[in-house]
Amino acid sequence: MAESEPWAYHPDGSPVLSLADIIRKRAAITPALVALAEPGRLTSFADLDRRSSQVAQALQRKGVARGDRVAFVGASGPEFAEVLYGAAKCGTIFTAVNNRLAPREVLAILADAEPAILVVDPAAAPLVAEASCDTLITDLDYLAWPPTSTAAACCSSRPPTPWAS
Repeated sequence: MAESEPWAYHPDGSPVLSLADIIRKRAAITPALVALAEPGRLTSFADLDRRSSQVAQALQRKGVARGDRVAFVGASGPEFAEVLYGAAKCGTIFTAVNNRLAPREVLAILADAEPAILVVDPAAAPLVAEASCDTLITDLDYLAWPPTSTAAACCSSRPPTPWAS
């Protein structure tokens, strides 16, 4: 056990796993096992690991760094899990915002959290129409990031980050 990082170990000396470690390990052990189930859609641990890695890569391409805050506004479904684990893979602080709140409540939470990036389900976009955030993404198809639709908007005060291919 490293004495400088006692928080990283259980009392028995085994390492504490991060959320990113857990999803990677589960995908390696039982890739085909269902991780998420909703009507009409089953997501395996391998798919969840792959999709969350795509989120992590997209966040990094947008300039998100370890320790930054990533906020998500949307329903609790597969996309929520993908962003949660993707944010963990980047070493960021994840902030989930309930999409059933009133717009003023959502904006108050975002003002307090000060996220480096805000990921928004398209259905929840009206809740954050007046958010003052560095980046707003409403397209949850990570393969399409940067978003090509007009539903996605950026309000960044940072210089644009080049997209990796």
